[in-house]
Amino acid sequence: PDDGVYKFAAKQNRIIITFNWRDFLDFVGTEKDAGLIGVTGTNWEKIDTKLTALLKKTSPKTLAQKYTSLNEA
Repeated sequence: PDDGVYKFAAKQNRIIITFNWRDFLDFVGTEKDAGLIGVTGTNWEKIDTKLTALLKKTSPKTLAQKYTSLNEA
């Protein structure tokens, strides 16, 4: 279940990156988590490029306990 995935990710200090972001929004910030990145779109190459750029330029503390939206546009 989503709450189990979220709790596991929080314990491991991991960022959740998902297309299914709506199911995780209620959990963001409820634990000391590394954050949630919600992905929308179907152009995998653009998404990969944007996600790589985001992760390279953003510190883990900036993403912690927050929702970040990422779309292909």
